[in-house]
Order: sequence, then structure tokens, then C-alpha cells
Amino acid sequence: NQNGPIAVPSHCWKVMLRQRGNENRQISEFGADELKAIGFLFTNDTSGAGMSLREAACTVREIEELTGFTFFRNLDPEVAETVKSRMDYADWPGL
Repeated sequence: NQNGPIAVPSHCWKVMLRQRGNENRQISEFGADELKAIGFLFTNDTSGAGMSLREAACTVREIEELTGFTFFRNLDPEVAETVKSRMDYADWPGL
């Protein structure tokens, strides 16, 4: 780069939140037992490119701790904490 080095992040991540079932309500209206969340964390190198989704899966809480971001602010704080702290492979077929 003509203007100096370009910063390259060490990891790439994604978080997802969804309801269990298919109800037509705002996500903020659901309780912790009605929601599921998952995070994925990959190293941003060739070894990360070879990781499976199952290997990269983690809790959303882990992503928050690494990034300093706070996710799911539109949920009740107690609901958000419960959902972000758990991850069950059975909730995510195909992993």
C-alpha cells in the first residue's frame, strides 16, 4: 500500500440469534427458552480457512469477550445473558 501497511485482523467472526419455531413476534418479546444463539470464530489465515463450522462454533459470550462488543441489546438483559452464554450443537443441524 502506498500509504503504509494495512491492518489485517487476526480473526473473523459471526454471531446469530433466532427463535425456536416460527412465531410472528418481535425478537424482544421472546424469553430465553424461546431463543437460540451461536457464534463462529475463525483465525484469519490458511488454518482458519480449513476449519469446519463445528470447529469454529462457540458461544456469543465468547465473541463478546474477544471483541468488546455487546450483542442483542434489544433483548431483556437477563434473557440476553442466558442466550449468549449457551450454545447447543443440537440447535443447529448440519454442524
